[in-house]
Amino acid sequence: MSNILAIETSSPVCSVALKTNSSKCYVFSSQNKNDHGSVIFEFIERALDEGGILKNDLDYIALSTGPGSFTGLRIGCSVAQGLAFGLNIPILPISSLKILAQQVIDIENSLNISVIIDAHMQELYIGEYKNEDGHAEMINKDFAIEKSDFEIYSKENNESLFIGPGCNYLAEELKKNAIVDISPNANTLFKIAEKMILENIFNKPEEIILNYLSGEDHWSKS
Repeated sequence: MSNILAIETSSPVCSVALKTNSSKCYVFSSQNKNDHGSVIFEFIERALDEGGILKNDLDYIALSTGPGSFTGLRIGCSVAQGLAFGLNIPILPISSLKILAQQVIDIENSLNISVIIDAHMQELYIGEYKNEDGHAEMINKDFAIEKSDFEIYSKENNESLFIGPGCNYLAEELKKNAIVDISPNANTLFKIAEKMILENIFNKPEEIILNYLSGEDHWSKS
């Protein structure tokens, strides 16, 4: 077992969690929106203190790499890279959309999930995932879509479970079965991270690239 620190700052709510090699978890989330910079170091220190370990005892850092809040992602990434460089440990980069899909899979036995968050600037971010033995696995690469095209997309994929705050843009008949009120939580990163460790999927701190979903990552009508 490993000591894993998880950092999730893609949404307006900052979340930090620690899972120790004894499988105990310690989770801290902000009650105020967009205060990542003022609470993230406090959350890390509190997690380490309650977990009874030192920074030097950490083996991995699991990091939400977006898409999501530009400022929040930069703060989380800077903190994770700083710690990982100093401790000479790897980072496990995880899509924020995959985190949301995993949260729903952990409580519902859904087969296909479309995660939708508001990118603003007349766009939505979408992640398409499937449930494979309790793990969220990517169907297609995460992408952005124009809000003007979203009605077409949602009708073409109406057999999926739609989740995320972007579901507010669904037609009423689809919205009634959607899960709108959900935010990514750092605690969910552990299940994904532990599978990545087993599969030797991790990066050096300098290799981390945040996922802003721009340019070629756009959906177009077929």
